[in-house]
Amino acid sequence: MRVLMRRALWALLAACGLLAPLGGATRLAVEVESGRILLEEAADAPRYPASLTKMMTVYLAFEAMEKGEIAPDDKIKISRRAAGQTPVKIGFRTGAELRFGDVLAAAAVASANDAAVAVAEAVAGSEEAFVARMNAAAVRLGLTNTRFVNASGLPGAGQSTTARDMALLGAALLRDHPKRSELFNQRSGRLAGKSYQTTNTILGFPGGFGLKTGFTCAAGYNVVGAVERGGRKVILVTLGNPSRPARTRDAQDIIRKALAATPGALLTPAVGRAGAPADLNVCVGAKDPEIRRGTREWGVGVSADTLEIVSEEVYRAPGGGYQPSAAAPEYMLSAPPQGSYEPARPPAPPPLGGWALHLGSEANETAARMLVQQVTASFGAGIPHIEARARDGRWNMVVHSLPDQKTALQIGQRLQTQGRYALVLTPDTLTNAAARWRR
Repeated sequence: MRVLMRRALWALLAACGLLAPLGGATRLAVEVESGRILLEEAADAPRYPASLTKMMTVYLAFEAMEKGEIAPDDKIKISRRAAGQTPVKIGFRTGAELRFGDVLAAAAVASANDAAVAVAEAVAGSEEAFVARMNAAAVRLGLTNTRFVNASGLPGAGQSTTARDMALLGAALLRDHPKRSELFNQRSGRLAGKSYQTTNTILGFPGGFGLKTGFTCAAGYNVVGAVERGGRKVILVTLGNPSRPARTRDAQDIIRKALAATPGALLTPAVGRAGAPADLNVCVGAKDPEIRRGTREWGVGVSADTLEIVSEEVYRAPGGGYQPSAAAPEYMLSAPPQGSYEPARPPAPPPLGGWALHLGSEANETAARMLVQQVTASFGAGIPHIEARARDGRWNMVVHSLPDQKTALQIGQRLQTQGRYALVLTPDTLTNAAARWRR
């Protein structure tokens, strides 16, 4: 009898979210047609949404278009507030007039924070008024443990969600706006003279329909996606992964188990209230005392989403020389996860020349190639180049053929403000076979 009572109590606590783990990934998979749960693990544990917030931003934009409040071809003016958002961003000029549909695509695909705020202001007049709409929609859709404080998902006091709520939001997007939601399948685009591309690996899964990814240090790596196979569509959610490859592997595992599972209970709003999210602090070395004692030489590439490839942290020790952080894990797999998206490899690159930037090195060739291509696309300048270092096989990343020293310095400074490593190389240093950056 005691065992039965104990089990009943644990089941009740779990249903109310009171046994949710303080850290680690939370997971949920739902069959779209039936609305029944296929896999559930700590689905009511509170987490920070990060850029998953933009799913609600896009949902309300779709709703406004359906009501005739705004049209994709309408021109909207970029405010100083929107232009001043922190990365990831397209880099809009204050006062620029852009097509609403293009700005919305940048928010959905590139996860651009300046685009998300511009969408909010265009739909509701101000971001504050838009956030009020977001929270009203959350109540209407049954997102009982979700609260939004901005349109982008950048860190903000009180912003939180759960895997259950994000599954309900994903289902609402597919149910209420099936045609418009195909926007999330777009892999790349160009706006305001700059190219962008998604890093959502769900799009590379067989039958994958990538809704949204999200990342901040506190939130970890999140994704809400959908997969359709054999006429069966499944929504998957995983929140709080420690790295992007871990998120991809977790999503693959969820899909495999969900497609083999028997549908269970209906997905319904949570009954109990979740507490405050735990700060997962997945950024490498954030609590490493060696970082505090040394001078940071090479930092983590922290971003809301699209520039989220995280490099190993290397620090100049107080006594001189370089050393890796003891807390730095291997963030990239030795090979891309099976079924994940790997960008097509470019043709043989042109010879090195001109002013350049050294962006550090990566242990994984695919990661290095993606990172350097993202930098050239983001700034619309230079030619990407990677090459293996002879001493350890790591891949050096270089953007070369920049027009002049001023351009190289400007791009380097912008990368450094994002916490990224960037070293300006003169034309002679770039082509010097014995230069330190090659070693």
